[in-house]
Parts: sequence; structure tokens; C-alpha cells
Amino acid sequence: MPRIVTALASLVPVIGTLTLFSLLLVSSASAEPKPSSTVLSLTDSSGPDPEGDKQRVPKTPEGEKERPGDQKKDKDDKDDEGDDSPYDYSNSGTDDDGTQASPSGRRHKTRWVEGDLATVSPADSAQDAPMWDDPGGEAVGAELVADLPAGTNVVVHGSRVLDQVRWVQVSTDDGRTPAGWMWVENLVERRSTNAAARRIQHPFGMDGDLSWVYGGPKDVSDEYADGGWRAALRGFRRVGSVGRVALSAGYLKEEGKPKFNYVTPTLIDYPQRSRLQIVDLGLSAGLDLPLSRSWSFRSDIGPTLFWVRESAKMNYDSLQSGIVVASGHRDEWLERWRMGGQLNVGFGRVLSSDSRIGLLLSLFVISWESESRKSLTLAFIGRQPLVGGGIGIYLGY
Repeated sequence: MPRIVTALASLVPVIGTLTLFSLLLVSSASAEPKPSSTVLSLTDSSGPDPEGDKQRVPKTPEGEKERPGDQKKDKDDKDDEGDDSPYDYSNSGTDDDGTQASPSGRRHKTRWVEGDLATVSPADSAQDAPMWDDPGGEAVGAELVADLPAGTNVVVHGSRVLDQVRWVQVSTDDGRTPAGWMWVENLVERRSTNAAARRIQHPFGMDGDLSWVYGGPKDVSDEYADGGWRAALRGFRRVGSVGRVALSAGYLKEEGKPKFNYVTPTLIDYPQRSRLQIVDLGLSAGLDLPLSRSWSFRSDIGPTLFWVRESAKMNYDSLQSGIVVASGHRDEWLERWRMGGQLNVGFGRVLSSDSRIGLLLSLFVISWESESRKSLTLAFIGRQPLVGGGIGIYLGY
């Protein structure tokens, strides 16, 4: 019994030491912070953050300045939106046709072909982009054709790959700058509803013209040999891609020198000066065809209502039994509403997307019937129609 008591007494210090060490371990473990369930769900490692304590930053609302922590999110978004990007990053060196893309690694999805529309957009955010007379630019000794400002509209004529860089041959939309070669990354695609005409076509338009006109038949052309001028306004509506229907109104004026006197048993008239005036109101249909990026052709034909007036200032002698009994001055005139038609043909130069200036050729014909009761030329041409033609300029949009 004494031996057992002695053995137990010798174990007390050992047990006490072990108990104290266990308490210290438990205290140390209970003092270590436990990660939150949110952090555990977002991390794959339970080790310490090598860059310091992690902070939670609110996302930046739209329209506000970017806050720290959004940059990574933006990058992830861009990776997810690859289908909307204007570039294809899936191939950094070779196009589908086996040619090489630009060294930047950005291959445009646009397949530039003749007739495509584009807008200058410098890749380096500069104000201008150079256009060269040969692909390759300054590196191959090409001459500078022009520096095109950002936003300039151009038309594509073709493309070529040189030393792994694609170059596109273009000319400006207005045709004022000769064609040249541009680096593909300085261009962005532009769409138009009328690629054939290279410009936007509004459904309604208006133009005005001023022409110098000569008329007939022979008696009329002899008296009004110097011709006269005609001014007209025309409003039209485009029908389809090349058709149009127009309403027009015009005014013609000619000054003449009478070639005949007019004699009756009791009166002799001596016309001194004459004037021919014609007002026309017409309905026509025709075509408006683009010949190229800068030129167009138009023609229209249709029925027209004419108001014709001829007047003259004259001297006269009154006769009685063949003897002059009185003399004086008087005016005489003749007016008629007649039907006819007119034809107009124009060749125009495109000034901008919706305006042009051009050369106009016009013809008209007016049905006629006279009664020989007036001392005027139109009273003595019988059933011969009045005809005329003119050449002038027009300005329209």
C-alpha cells in the first residue's frame, strides 16, 4: 500500500504538466479568427492572403468614375463579349484566305471588297490618317496622297496584304480626292441604304433651272431669232431606286423684231416690237440614274398645260378709199391656253449627299390653231405647233 501511494505521488507533477500544456493549446486555438462563410465560399485555399487583408469595395454605378476593383470586372466582361467586338482575336496571324493579318493581332471581320463604304477612324486616335499612292506607305517609299480627317467617308476599291499588313484602296465619297491606300485599322465599316448611288436618297426633292430657249416654226424663229430665257421649278418624288414623278412650273420670255406688216382695206399695222410669253404647268415621269460616284443622269417626259401670250407695239394708218385719214400707236395681244408636252434631260455633278448641279437640255411642243384676225405672228401660223428647245443649268437636291 505504501508503494502505491508513493507511485501516485510521483505521477502528480507529470499529470499537472500535461494538463497545463493542454490548456495552453486549447486557448491558442480558440484565439485564432475563423474565416466567414462568404470568404470560404469564394476562395479555394485556406492559407493567408499574401497581399494583405482583403476589402469589399462597392461596384461603380453607371455614369460614375471608375472605382478600384472594377478594372478586373471590365476585363472579364470584355472576354465574355467577344462576339460584339469589331475584331476577331481567335486568329492572330492568318486570314481565312491564307493571307496574313496585321501585326497588331487584330483581324477585322470586315471583308473589304470593291464598292464597300467606310469611314476614316485613326487607330492611334489621331486627328488624321495618311493615304498613300501605293500599299505599304512610307516604309516602301510611297508618296503621301492626303491626310484624311477622322470621320471622312470613303469608298473601297480593293485590298491587298503586304508584309503581313492589310492595305485598303479607297477614295473620298465626294470624289474630290484621288484614290489611295490606307492601313486597314484606320477604317471602320459604314453602311448605306443606297450603295449604288453612294449617297442617301431622300424620297422628295426639288430643283430649279435657267435655260436659253429658241422657238419655232420658221415664222416664229425668224421674228424671235435672238431667243429668250426660261426659268422653272420642279418638285419630285422618287419612286423605287431610279424612278421619279415630278410637278413643274416654268416661265419663258422672248423679245422679237416683227418681219411683217398687216394690211386690210381700212387699216395698215406696222408692228415695231413684239414679245412672246409662255407659262407651263407640267406633270412628268422619268429616271434618275447614278453614272458613278460623282455623276448622274436624269430624264423626264410628260403632258403640259401652256398659257401662251404674244403682244406687240405698233404704229397704224387708218384708210378711207385708199387714203390715210388717221395715224397712231396701239398695242395688240393674243392669249391662248393650249395642251402640249415637254422633255427634259440632265447630266449632273454630285456636290454632296443631297445636292447636285448639272447641264439641262429641254424640248417642248404646243398644239396650235390660229385665225388670222390679229396683227401678230402667232395668228398666221395656222395649225403648225409651237416648238422650242433650250440648254441651261440646273441646281437641285
